[in-house]
Amino acid sequence: RTAIQRLKLQINKKSNVATNVTRKEIIQMLREGKDESARIRSEGMMREESLVNAMEVTQMMCDLLVTRASYLNTSKLCPEDMEEACASVIYASSRMDIPELSEISQMLGSKFTKAWADSHIDNSSERVNR
Repeated sequence: RTAIQRLKLQINKKSNVATNVTRKEIIQMLREGKDESARIRSEGMMREESLVNAMEVTQMMCDLLVTRASYLNTSKLCPEDMEEACASVIYASSRMDIPELSEISQMLGSKFTKAWADSHIDNSSERVNR
């Protein structure tokens, strides 16, 4: 649950600050003929928007894990219908600066084996949400 709250905070922070200021800056740069600077700034803005989208997906996956926690606790192997959520959270844990995701990843790795978790860190399992 803490991971979900932290993701919500990060999503709000990144989407509110970056989007409003950067769009105005880009428009101003284009008016002033600074096309190259505007292009660089817009690439950064698109990268931030992609990160916000990834955080939103990760938040949904965490919600699913919380909802189905008792189901996961009773399973010896990761249930097929939960593998995408588990894999996506593990994958995101090494790419987002949210400590709670790392904790969830470690718990899933200790529950379903480290080798299983490691196959999701780099998406060699091809089970991560795209």
